[in-house]
Amino acid sequence: MSMQLTFDQEKHLYYLDGRPIPGVTQVIRYFIPAWRCDPWYLERGKAVHAAIALHIQGTLDESTIDPQIKGRVDALKRCLLDCLMDPFKSEWMMASERYRFAGTLDCVTYGGFVVDWKGSIDLASKVQLGAYGVLSGKTKGALVECHDDGTYKMEYVDLKPMGRVFLNMLSVYNFLSEHKLKNNHEHTH
Repeated sequence: MSMQLTFDQEKHLYYLDGRPIPGVTQVIRYFIPAWRCDPWYLERGKAVHAAIALHIQGTLDESTIDPQIKGRVDALKRCLLDCLMDPFKSEWMMASERYRFAGTLDCVTYGGFVVDWKGSIDLASKVQLGAYGVLSGKTKGALVECHDDGTYKMEYVDLKPMGRVFLNMLSVYNFLSEHKLKNNHEHTH
């Protein structure tokens, strides 16, 4: 039987076979607070992700790149070249039928790496990458922090231990939800 995964863009909620399931970020943000930032930065991040996904698909029109994200897009393109990453999938929405959670992977390479594009690398991003390892079955990952000046920083992550951390978070998150002990709001700073 095939699972049907859908995503409600407005509510930012995943549904597996019509039933809501938590997303990776939703679970992590319950335990590891996120920095509050101006919505402009969130929109910039979405634009960078969209541009690099188009680049990976071979359909990016360079003339359409907003100057405000060009440096970051160039950084990610440079990383793909420098590290000989050969992506076969980008912005890949996946769900685990076994664990009942979902997420969208930024990039998976033919070499078996799960790669996540970031504005900054932190502990939450390492756990997020571990969750993507659970979803994809991959054990190797890399976080790539892109900068406005076209430079990047990359950090390799062993996905197995970070995946275990995420699954522990997911178990507690689901337990609290099931017993209605979870706050109705996300923890943020």
